[in-house]
Amino acid sequence: MKNDIFQSKVTAAALIALMTFAALLCFTAPNAKSAYDGTAKPMEFYLHSAYIPVNVAGLQSKYIMNTSRSFAFLTADEAYANSLYKPVDQPKITVDYYLYPNLAGPVDVDGLWQVSLWVNGSAYKPARFSLYFQEVTVGGEVIWSQTVEDSTVTSPIGSYIDVPVYNYNLSSTLSHRFTAGTTLHVQAEVNTGATADARIWYESPSYPSKVILPARDYARPVSMKTYSYWDSETSVFFNNWNDSQRFVNIQANVTDPFGTYDIYRVSATITDPAGKVLINDADMTAVSSNEQWIGSYAQLYKLDWDYLANATLGDYTVKVTVVDNNGYYRKVDSGTYNPFREETTQTFTIDAPADIPPGLLLPFWLLLLLAVVAVVVVAVAVSFVIGRKRKISF
Repeated sequence: MKNDIFQSKVTAAALIALMTFAALLCFTAPNAKSAYDGTAKPMEFYLHSAYIPVNVAGLQSKYIMNTSRSFAFLTADEAYANSLYKPVDQPKITVDYYLYPNLAGPVDVDGLWQVSLWVNGSAYKPARFSLYFQEVTVGGEVIWSQTVEDSTVTSPIGSYIDVPVYNYNLSSTLSHRFTAGTTLHVQAEVNTGATADARIWYESPSYPSKVILPARDYARPVSMKTYSYWDSETSVFFNNWNDSQRFVNIQANVTDPFGTYDIYRVSATITDPAGKVLINDADMTAVSSNEQWIGSYAQLYKLDWDYLANATLGDYTVKVTVVDNNGYYRKVDSGTYNPFREETTQTFTIDAPADIPPGLLLPFWLLLLLAVVAVVVVAVAVSFVIGRKRKISF
């Protein structure tokens, strides 16, 4: 009985030793701190005419919208020839557009919904504008709809149309949560009566008709981790590793509910313990490349940063910044990405293990394996000795 108790204690001690050793070897990176706060941003989706109709909302349509400003009608003549036209004797002109690709993730849209249309007519006439919003599944099922017959109309001449092409901003306050895999269907109606013709212009840099949604979900970094040269997540790096081992592999997982085509740029900035910027806004590389119009939800980006053997010891800060297409166009227009940029930060440490020669440094998985083998060998040896003692006692 005493031998059994002794053996149990030895086994328990061996397990505790193994767990302690494993804990000492594990350097888990701290959680990244994200600046994301769910603030609604006025995301702009431009109206396009697809060269080849696409499958959306259970039908084939070439009338789509997305965050790209890649327009097909580059000249005024092209824009005129391809504008949406209502002749005399017809009271109204109606257009239907679908968000494409479908939503890759859920989106909360809460606040001022806007539809910005470029319109003109053959005479100075009062007009009535109406809006319809729907959430539609891939198979064409309408699971939410909202009619806006009295939207606020803002233009240089109010709710009138005229011969010059004017921009009309139609707005209304709404709130809805869209689910992943669905699309937004926007229908706009301009009623000028039957005595005047009318045109809606779009797909042109001169007449960029668009839908503006106050979205609380958009491109952002949802996680960031640092890895060592043996591909193990860690927050501690040593200065006595050799030249090929002294680098920090930074990986950021970026999500975008509108599809990864909407991610314009992901970059990283690293500062040392004294606050000195070591790399500033360096481009990160997508680990797996997606086709431009594939609506994937997440994309992994990475960057390797080499450090010297005489690098300053202490805590370093990594900041990952994500900019979407709206941010890029805002930069072009106004010189700043804001508010269409999201950031997350994390720290890692460069340390100096004085008692461990560089030649003895082994990958974490190998050290852990050796520790397991050592504990098993000790446990077997102890069991063997105890067994021998039992035989001798008999």
